[in-house]
Amino acid sequence: MTDLRTAQRPTSVVSIPQVVVVGCPSVDRLELAGQVHEVIGGAGLLTALAARRTGARVGLVARVPIELPAQVAVAFGDGGLDPGGLAVHAGSLPSFHIVYDGAEQASYLVAEGGMEAEVVADDLPQEWLGADIVHIASLGGRAETQLAFAQELRARGFAGLLSAGTYIRSVKEETETVRALRQRCDLFFCNLEESRILFPDGPLPNAPGTLCVTLGSQGARVHQAGQVRQLQPEPGAVLVEPTGAGDAFCGGYLGALATGTDPLASGLRTARVAISAVGGQALASGLRDGPRQPVQVRAQARSEGVARMDAARVATLAGRFREVASASALDFTGPQFPAVDAAHVVALFAQATAHQFGFWHADDAGFVGPMWATLDGRRYKGSDFVWHAFSRAARLEPELLDPARMAADPVLFDRITTADDGRSPVPAIGLHRSLHLALGAHLLASGPIEALVERANATPMPIRALLDQLRHVPGFGEDRLAKKATLLAIILGNRPERFLTLRDPDTIRPIVDYHLMRGCLRTGCVQVEDPAVRATMEQRAWLAPADEAAVRDACYEALEALVSASGVSVAAVDGFFFVNGRSKCIEVGTVDCPACPIREACGRHTAMFQPIVRTDAY
Repeated sequence: MTDLRTAQRPTSVVSIPQVVVVGCPSVDRLELAGQVHEVIGGAGLLTALAARRTGARVGLVARVPIELPAQVAVAFGDGGLDPGGLAVHAGSLPSFHIVYDGAEQASYLVAEGGMEAEVVADDLPQEWLGADIVHIASLGGRAETQLAFAQELRARGFAGLLSAGTYIRSVKEETETVRALRQRCDLFFCNLEESRILFPDGPLPNAPGTLCVTLGSQGARVHQAGQVRQLQPEPGAVLVEPTGAGDAFCGGYLGALATGTDPLASGLRTARVAISAVGGQALASGLRDGPRQPVQVRAQARSEGVARMDAARVATLAGRFREVASASALDFTGPQFPAVDAAHVVALFAQATAHQFGFWHADDAGFVGPMWATLDGRRYKGSDFVWHAFSRAARLEPELLDPARMAADPVLFDRITTADDGRSPVPAIGLHRSLHLALGAHLLASGPIEALVERANATPMPIRALLDQLRHVPGFGEDRLAKKATLLAIILGNRPERFLTLRDPDTIRPIVDYHLMRGCLRTGCVQVEDPAVRATMEQRAWLAPADEAAVRDACYEALEALVSASGVSVAAVDGFFFVNGRSKCIEVGTVDCPACPIREACGRHTAMFQPIVRTDAY
């Protein structure tokens, strides 16, 4: 069993949930006291909502269709669940038709499992392996599916607390499998009837981990390390509909465990909330009513002695840059971009620029390869694919760019970026979904990007004014080196329409993305001095965030020195490294040094590779 206080979990530069719940939402039909209700449910969703109510950061792993019902979608977004674990597939959500009799006993007239039984451990995003707790709810009512998920998750390297719940049918039909699941988990949840079947002689006093048994109106008890603690619920609870009380208890318990409060009391409180309304209505209400969190710049601590700028190599390269790179600034026109003077261009560029990050595939070992996909019959690399997808949306379905739609639909990004094969090919798509929701909520509350540009143009220094405003906008403000914010300023200033007035070009600082970092490393402008870090980068394996910060900062310094020494603009340096890095100094395949225009000045460290860290900054 794993101790949450001592477990060594993978680190990440992106925000990850504290609690991850596995299980699909359902849309249910309830008949209760002569009334029919259409409600959201599902053990996974109810558990996740309850955990979120404790204040924990919570994500849901589930398979969902690209058309999410509105009552399900409301559970995500600002204040709600992280949608990063939703896997869009062709299929349906689970659906149940439940009828209650006068004694409040439930009968399931219809039980459609949807895609829930198809959920596998690979559906959990790689970056979420750093979560504190993963809870596996009932998956299609099959304990063998839960057990396989638990085994595969540990094989992937998850080192946090593993938790599971069960289902009465599984307990009766797969008793030994449920017991095996209990043995594999750090926490296990069941009700009194299930406990009596699983442990007819009572729970073993020295069994590892924690066993939580819900007792209905009598509260719950917890068996842990040979000790038993039981707590009664507070009196005066209003019972409207009891289904989901156990899931809510489980979520409240796990959320409190992650946030450091009393788990047993928290579980009973969230169960009390759940039974006060039908379905997940009470658990979902109020999640998005709190104050929005301001964008926080992620100040990543650096490792000392990892990387440094090579001033001599920068000086050598600067002379060559004056000859070959002065005209390399891009104007962001072409087949993947909107036509000049097209409608909705500023909104399009702002949204698409926010998503200019992470266009490479990875596994648990590290880099696998760059993203390629076909859209409207043409094959694009990652960045160009996203430009084309948003340009297509602005041209054919501009309502997809509406902030209200962005803030309400957790898989809207999937719809915008659907490729010719019917799926979004964008890696780490959960990060994009979360960002898109947050950006939509911000724009809905604060006004459109066009207003920011108009205010910036009214100042003596429009570029600086725009960058200052973007510091508070999700998708732009989190990066301390402002890569995407600077890119947007360059786009709006260099487009033929000249949306942004470039009165203060010296304000623009280097754009440090992975193509430019690869260029700095391979030319020798940046030297990685730590042998272990250098070997990790050459192997294209996951790099510690602190080491990535050191390498990226050294690249920033080198690019700034290169701009100063060469007299070439930031936009031109960015354009040169970007194009050269995708045509000659490529990520995979043979590097074409003979065709490179800076080959004479380059150190030719072709084994070097950009840092492999999953981030939404670049």
